[in-house]
Formats: sequence, structure tokens, C-alpha cells
Amino acid sequence: GNSNVSLASGIYGHEFAIAGELLYDYIGWDSQDRQDYVDWMLTGFYPANKDFLVRHHGTNHLHYWANWGLCNIASTMAIGILADRRDIYNEAIEHFQTGVTNGRLTRAIYHAFTGQYANFAQLQESGRDQQHAMLGLGCLSEIAEIAWTQGRDLYSALDNRLMRSEEHTSEL
Repeated sequence: GNSNVSLASGIYGHEFAIAGELLYDYIGWDSQDRQDYVDWMLTGFYPANKDFLVRHHGTNHLHYWANWGLCNIASTMAIGILADRRDIYNEAIEHFQTGVTNGRLTRAIYHAFTGQYANFAQLQESGRDQQHAMLGLGCLSEIAEIAWTQGRDLYSALDNRLMRSEEHTSEL
């Protein structure tokens, strides 16, 4: 009924897709049920994820906090893997690297400190509260782990920016 559908589709979408991937080879899950599950993800969650990342409910692309973009990127990645759709997975990677929303890595973790504080980088969500900062770290870590399973290292991207944001958040 409102824009929160995008937050829900991102958070629950990546959880359902990962659960489906974990069960994919389970002998008790017949092939038609598996395909129905994949189709459900492709027709229910993926369109909502893509719509948010492309259209963001018709608002300015920086209107929503980073967590909105991050959870939809994680969901898109996981659905791409579950459905064996490299094109969908690549959409998520592209958005994470160069997209226009605050889910892009350089916007989600927007400031890398130098000098004495060079071990730190600040999340866009850090200015809110601990719960939102931790959700951001969770989504970022999920994105990095999903990519890792596909042979791509996002953990060390931009001079270990994810680790540096975890250091910063733990010091707050």
C-alpha cells in the first residue's frame, strides 16, 4: 500500500532467495515445487526490487536512506543466483558499484577517513541510530558474502571500505 513495500521486498526477498538456494538440492523438494518457488521470487520480489532501484517511487534518487537500496541489491543478487540468471545478478552488482541510489557502495559508505583515523569509514546510516547502522552493515555484509560465493571479492573493495565501516560502527 505504500513505499514500505520496497523495504519489505528487499529484506524478505534476499532471505527467501537464500533459503531457496540452501534447499535447492534437498531431495524432498521436487523439481516442480523448486521451479514454482523460483518463479514466485522472479514474479513477486524481483520486480519490486528492480522498481525501487530504478524508479525509487518517483522520488529523487537520493531520497531514501542507504538501507533501502542495499536490501534491494542483496535481494536482486540472491534472486539472480537462485534463478540461475546472471543478468539479474549483474544488475545488482552494477547498481552496487555505479548506481544512482544511496545503496551504491560509495554512497552507503560515503566517507573514508585518512591520517590518524585511516582505519575508519562512515556509513550513511551512521547519522541515524545504532539499529539502522547495524542493518546497513548487515546488508553490506550480505552483499559481500553473496558475491564471495560467486567468486567476486567485494569485502576488499575500495581499500577495505566495508571493514573500515565496521570498525567505525564498533567504535560509536
